[in-house]
Amino acid sequence: MTRKNRLKLFKFIYGICKNYECHVYRINGVSDHIHIVLSIPPKVAISALIKEIKSSSSGFIRKERLFKNWMGWQKGYFLGSYAAEARDNLVAYVKKQETHHGEMNELEKESYHDELVRLLGEHHIPWDEVYLE
Repeated sequence: MTRKNRLKLFKFIYGICKNYECHVYRINGVSDHIHIVLSIPPKVAISALIKEIKSSSSGFIRKERLFKNWMGWQKGYFLGSYAAEARDNLVAYVKKQETHHGEMNELEKESYHDELVRLLGEHHIPWDEVYLE
């Protein structure tokens, strides 16, 4: 996903989340993944929301030709919960994705896979490599 058109995608995803009555705190991402910090009402099935985000945004990307050679989202997704007290730190982390993933400085680059493995380890969450493909 090129930097040029990411904002259009994030606005589109924001609209989907609002339609599901979610409160969106931050959406950001880099070339190979996005992060969304939001509160989801109890009446919303998380899998339904993710399915809608992925399918609708994929259609939007193709229709608007936002990203050349768009092949679609990965099969799965990672979703984590957070304590309300941690929200500000999480929003700040997501806000700095371009810097964090080296889009501002190639020397500091961390892949999506490496980021996910690091975060799972930091929070002592067991995982299996087969689910990270």
